[in-house]
Amino acid sequence: MEKLATRLRTSAIYGYYMKYRLLCHNKLIRFFIGELIGSYYLFYLTNCTAYLNYPAYICSLLVIFGLGPIIEILSPVCNGQFNTGISIVFFLRRGQTFWQTVVSIIAQFLGGLFSVLTLNLFFTDSLIAFSSKTYSFIQVLSECFGSFILIFVLMLITYRKQSAALLIPGVIAAGCIALPSGMIVNPFIVVCRLISNSNNNISWQSCLVLLFSEFIGFALGFLTGEFILVEGEREVPENYYKLENVEIKSETLNQLESVFVDSQQPINEEIPMN
Repeated sequence: MEKLATRLRTSAIYGYYMKYRLLCHNKLIRFFIGELIGSYYLFYLTNCTAYLNYPAYICSLLVIFGLGPIIEILSPVCNGQFNTGISIVFFLRRGQTFWQTVVSIIAQFLGGLFSVLTLNLFFTDSLIAFSSKTYSFIQVLSECFGSFILIFVLMLITYRKQSAALLIPGVIAAGCIALPSGMIVNPFIVVCRLISNSNNNISWQSCLVLLFSEFIGFALGFLTGEFILVEGEREVPENYYKLENVEIKSETLNQLESVFVDSQQPINEEIPMN
């Protein structure tokens, strides 16, 4: 057995396996694969009901029982984002790097694309279908309000150390039932619905309007979360916003005064003419 183990460790297959293990430690690759798998799963989960003509509460149940576990499983790999708006917030407030965010967003759109192609192939006789279905004002308001709530809850999760696997699916599931036209609140899902061959597909005009309303909601949710959860709960000292109470060294003060005096002197040098 020892000879067999030695041969295996010195074989080319084992060498390739160790290279694969080394590749698994690359953070950008982990973010890409994790977001690709999670986004594929999320789009399939939230859009298969449209192909099957199931009511909205079925979609809510799928989100509750499906999204939570996948967030819990993939969070150590890629932070479990699966949403372009969430990726931006992670970049701004959770220490995620710029390239990790870019790779995550690309993987989200690719995962959604592969998922919608799979659904079209499974449930219809056409791989890609384009629709002229237009948006409604109620749907725009629903997306804006839902995006606001989602990002606000994400800020709550970030600063109060709550469970993302429990709160995010719960918020989305509640929005699917409570809001008049449901709740997408995910830019990559909105874009991928352009080629969805089901009764919830949209036109490119609708896509642009819904994306705009979502990002308005994301921005309002982020600013409200900053005010209530960050600045509202932080103990700020009295001299935090007052420059006159900040102690400045004498050397620095003298340098500042000399710069100010020099800036007030008139310039008498003649400018050479070419």
